[in-house]
Amino acid sequence: MLEIGLDIGFVYGVHVSIKSELKRNRISVDELAEAIVEQKNIIEKLENTFEISGQFDAGSLMAERENIENRLKALECNFSELGDVTADFDSAIRSENATISKLAFLITGKTARVKSLKHVIEEVDAEIETLTLNDEASDRFRNFDGICDNKECGMFAVSRDSYGKSLVYLKDQLKDLVDNISHLEMEISQLVSEVHEAKSKVSKLDREKENDIGKSKIGHIAKSVRINTKRLVEIETQFQASASLITRRKNMDDLTSRRGQLHTAIEALAGSASRSEDGRIRQARDDLTLLINQWVDTLKATGLQANAAIDPDFNYSFGNERYTALDGSLRTRAVLAFHAALFEYGLNNDTNHPRLLVLDTPKQQELKADHLQAYIQKLRDLCDRHSSAQVVFSSSEFEFDQTDKDEIWLPAFPGENHNMYLGVEGT
Repeated sequence: MLEIGLDIGFVYGVHVSIKSELKRNRISVDELAEAIVEQKNIIEKLENTFEISGQFDAGSLMAERENIENRLKALECNFSELGDVTADFDSAIRSENATISKLAFLITGKTARVKSLKHVIEEVDAEIETLTLNDEASDRFRNFDGICDNKECGMFAVSRDSYGKSLVYLKDQLKDLVDNISHLEMEISQLVSEVHEAKSKVSKLDREKENDIGKSKIGHIAKSVRINTKRLVEIETQFQASASLITRRKNMDDLTSRRGQLHTAIEALAGSASRSEDGRIRQARDDLTLLINQWVDTLKATGLQANAAIDPDFNYSFGNERYTALDGSLRTRAVLAFHAALFEYGLNNDTNHPRLLVLDTPKQQELKADHLQAYIQKLRDLCDRHSSAQVVFSSSEFEFDQTDKDEIWLPAFPGENHNMYLGVEGT
């Protein structure tokens, strides 16, 4: 909700319960507007997807569905012939697929065994490296004169023999493991070749099966069944889509009716409020509304279905549609028009408006350059009439023709990738 406070010293003489009910009803209207838009989008999507427009011809589709069902029943008696033609092929294909499954199981088991043996090899390698390091350390320790000066000293003979035997044993184990892996990998390669061969047989059998079916009248029957079944599915889908459309349209009608009832209630409640509305407030609303519509024209917001309006609570709408329900370019234009109108109203009526308007230039896809040019030019003309007024806008793409009364503020402080607006002088 967009609420504007104009400091003109007026307090509404409306009972709190009336204002609360007005607020609740307006929130409900906003929610209903969003729900209606959602239903409308779904309806359009269903109509475009299933090519349903206008009145749904259920009678002709039901007749077509009945004809298709009768044709499919007539084709059922020929299905036994299709089984006779394909029985031998199906049996051979099942046999080959069973072989493929068996071979795949064997490949999986042997692959897991190879992976396990490679893990054992890693552990044996680590053990060999440890023994080698220990033996080297022992040699250095034996060669240290302070331990034993006798050349024939046998202090470390036992440990030396133990290291040597362990090292020989581990290397023998390592050789056996490598041989086992090599053997397993050869077996896996053979199994993979057998799988490829079996798959080739299945593909060949499938082609021969399709060829035999195509040569017989069964091929024509199968094609007819596929075509009729596909059309039957399309018809059933259209019936379901039509039923969904009926439900969605009824929901949208109910939502629209409910929104109308709420608008009636809002008008009645607003009437109670407006009877006590101060003349200055009413005049302010009228003047602001007029200015908004003028700015809307400047921005070429041709897609709006109604003129702008400001209600007694200064809520902003276009007919029965709140500005928050707008999207894209229309919403951008509506917001720009409102702020410019409020800025102009404050200048024209010498209110406590700060006489400063700061805005960010809309993206190019939101507003055409010539429309934005007209908007900025009109703001410039407004500032020319009110010397104390100032408009500041930022832009990275839009370029506006500068006059001697305008000033461009460019970033002056060096940055890593580009100049910055803020910094320390002399750095």
